[in-house]
Amino acid sequence: MLANLRREVEMEYEARRAQNRAEEARRLAKASEADPEIGRLVRQRTDMFRACAQAAFANPEEAHAISQALQEEIAAMHASLGDRLAKAGFPKEYLQPVYQCVPCRDTGFVGEPIQDQCACFARRLRDKLIADTGHGLHPDETFGRYNEAVYSNHPFTKGKPDTQRAFMSRMRERCEAYAESFPQTPQRNILMFGKSGLGKTFLMNCIGNRVRQRGFEALKITAYQLTDRMRASIFDHNPYAFSLLLEVPLLLLDDLGAEPLIKNITIEQLFTLLNERALGDRHTVISTNLELDELTERYTERVCSRLLDHQNTRVFNFVGTDVRLTI
Repeated sequence: MLANLRREVEMEYEARRAQNRAEEARRLAKASEADPEIGRLVRQRTDMFRACAQAAFANPEEAHAISQALQEEIAAMHASLGDRLAKAGFPKEYLQPVYQCVPCRDTGFVGEPIQDQCACFARRLRDKLIADTGHGLHPDETFGRYNEAVYSNHPFTKGKPDTQRAFMSRMRERCEAYAESFPQTPQRNILMFGKSGLGKTFLMNCIGNRVRQRGFEALKITAYQLTDRMRASIFDHNPYAFSLLLEVPLLLLDDLGAEPLIKNITIEQLFTLLNERALGDRHTVISTNLELDELTERYTERVCSRLLDHQNTRVFNFVGTDVRLTI
């Protein structure tokens, strides 16, 4: 699937370059109609490039001198073209190459001689991946539909007035404040932990839906789906399955701890995920049914140093009775 999506993006870039050439031809025709000398100068410039390339290839020892002479002649020609374009009512840069992405010139790659994927290509591939696989967010689980009445209104313990309903009301307020301030949140990440059935996943969906509603990209996956992407990245030699998780602005990882542990893969890949997202200043919301000491035992202190980094992570401890048992 990912290979097909990559090819689709490559074809989009091929079409983009064709559109660029068509636009350049349209501009040249329009400018030449206004001043035929403009067309003659452009043709002369093309002939000059071709002749210099042939001369440099035939006389490699003189290639540098030929290049220097060409640069001087081209500079003079550009000045003349600019003046004629301005007199004809066009911007001086009207006949410059047309690109939607200047760094990669709409090729999708930057750098020479070793080329790297341009950020625009990676972003387009990421968008197609999300569009194809979905955002993973339950569309009905939003702050607007959050119903605190499903939680018990009885005090947690005798003599203490706090109830699960009041507690979850505060949790909802904290999560909504996070979603509303994204990406300028006081702390970049949230870790939700506590037993199942306490509303962690619902609030996670609320955050993701609100962030997307505000125009930012968010992706929610389960820990089990994370394992599948790890497996595809390593065994199928397909880095895009995992790289998407590194790059999406908000990643919501649900039910950490329910996935199978793959020796020498799960922990290392999880550390890479958390570390790379931290280095990229990207936001991550994680839910787990494990207690904090169980997280450390399962994923090692090295991973939990990223999970429980209090400078960048706000930890929410969910308590109460499984709401599914009270409905």
